[in-house]
Parts: sequence; C-alpha cells; structure tokens
Amino acid sequence: VLRMSDLSRIPGSLGREKTEKELDDEMLGEEWKHDDDEDNSDDGEDDESVDNNSEEEELDPVLEHYSFPHACGGINRIRVCPHNSDIVGVWSDSGVVSLYDIGGALDVLDRSSSSSLGIRRKEDSAAATSKSQLPPAARRMRKDPFFVYSGHSAEGYAIDWSRVTPGRLATADCDGNVHVWDATHPVVPNDIVAEYGKKRGDPWGNSSFSVKPTYSAHGDNIDNPSVEDLQWSPTEATVLASAECGGYVRIYDVRCPGKAMISNKVHASGADVNVISWNRLVGNLLASGGDDGKSCLPCKTTTCLISIGMWMSFASV
Repeated sequence: VLRMSDLSRIPGSLGREKTEKELDDEMLGEEWKHDDDEDNSDDGEDDESVDNNSEEEELDPVLEHYSFPHACGGINRIRVCPHNSDIVGVWSDSGVVSLYDIGGALDVLDRSSSSSLGIRRKEDSAAATSKSQLPPAARRMRKDPFFVYSGHSAEGYAIDWSRVTPGRLATADCDGNVHVWDATHPVVPNDIVAEYGKKRGDPWGNSSFSVKPTYSAHGDNIDNPSVEDLQWSPTEATVLASAECGGYVRIYDVRCPGKAMISNKVHASGADVNVISWNRLVGNLLASGGDDGKSCLPCKTTTCLISIGMWMSFASV
C-alpha cells in the first residue's frame, strides 16, 4: 500500500533527513542566502511570501508504504474494490485469488498524514494543533487475507470489480474459466455501519463472498482459451467482457451462464488480446489491444468491427 505524503515538506519532521539547504541555513544563520535565491530582497512582502513557499516548492514528497505478506507465490494482478477501498483482490501465479482488508494500513497512513499536517499548523498557529484534528484510532491491522479462493484450475491475470454492483467481482484463468463473485453482506462503508454498527469492526471473513464458476473454455478457441483481461460494463450490472488469446473478445450476461452473448475474433490475425476497456461515457463502446500492435473497437450491440490507430480516436467518438 503506497501513499504520497507531505512529511518532507515540514522542516525537521520525522521520517526524513534535513535537506542540504536546511543544514546550511542552520550553520550559517539567517543572513546567509543560497546562490539560487532571488536578488530582489528589498520587496519585503514578496520576499516573505517567497521564503514561506520556497521549501514547499523545492522539497520532494515522501512515498510512504505498508507491506502485506503474500504466501501464495508471485502476484499477477491487483485490483481495489471501487465501492470500498479497504478491499483488495490479488491474483497469484499459483492459481489462488486472495482478498485483503487493508483498512488498518490506510488508517495508519491517514494518521501519519494528519500528524504532519498538525505539525505544520503548529508552526503557523498554536491554536490549530488540537488532538481533535487527528482521525480516530487506527483499526486493527489485518495482514493475512480474509478470503482465499483456490477454485481455479490454473493461474490467471484477469480480475475486475463491478462499478455498478457493490462487491461483485469476476476472475478468469489461463484455462478459459470465468468465475463470478458476489458479496454475502454489505460492502459500502455506510451500509456496513448501518448493518453491524461502529463497534463491530471489520465484518470480513471466509464467508464474505460466494463464488460461482460461470463460464469455461468453449467455441472455436478451445485450443488457446486463456482469458487475459475482464471488464464489467460501466452501466449494466450483469454484462461482462473478456479478452482472450487467439484474437477473441466475448460479451457475457451473467444471467445466462455457460454461453457468450457475443463472440467475435476482433483481431483477425489471431494475436492474443491482452487488454480491453469500456468507454465510461458511451456505454456500448469497448476498446481492445493485442499482440499484433493494433487497437480495435467492437460494438457491443452489433457485429461490426472498427479499427483505430490510437486511443484519441476512440475518445473522440
């Protein structure tokens, strides 16, 4: 878990060493100036504002991080739940999908950022450093995954959360199997508080999601069925698109398990389709990219194929 922090913008704050300029200023005194300081020192107000902002402009932010152990091998892909940033899905090269609750780590990073903000405000105004500015105590740190799923027959790369249905996830593996996940209890933070109360803590456990094998390798791509990417429709709760090896893009409706609603070999050369992306402004447009170096835009509602040379052409449609 990574976060950009403003700790380095506060002179002498914890977590960083003082800059060379700060050390020079301490040793030589306030009268000493850097060669890069402006010569227009007669303008009192202007110089004062420049001095107040110079450190913020010159110093770089700190990249804070918190690591979680992953015992299931290498990580192929990670996706954060759009309805609850505490939930992270991880696809491993051992064929296991794990869900982590990173809420405790986010709280620690939030408190670190808020503490640094309090230090800065204390320098500006002593009245602005009350403890009430800090967020509540951090939640319990949970390093191990709360849900581990090993129902796939092979490793995979395709994983995507639905932006329409909270807690709905799709995963697919290199054998062409697509599994659909649904949360068994509320996912949105406000709904969790309403259901369990503030004192309950995190509600996640090994029964938090139900997973159904929904699709398997089929059709005329049975010899090379690996699913490289999945994308839920940005507007329809049950519509899912897949990018496959062999040049195929398929459209599924999860209300109809076992078969694709649309199946097109959009990359005629048979090159693997590595990535797909829905247009969030025009719901029936989907872009794909493959090993042949080409981008294609199949229309979801028809069987037409439009080839484009760059993403800007797609964005301007």
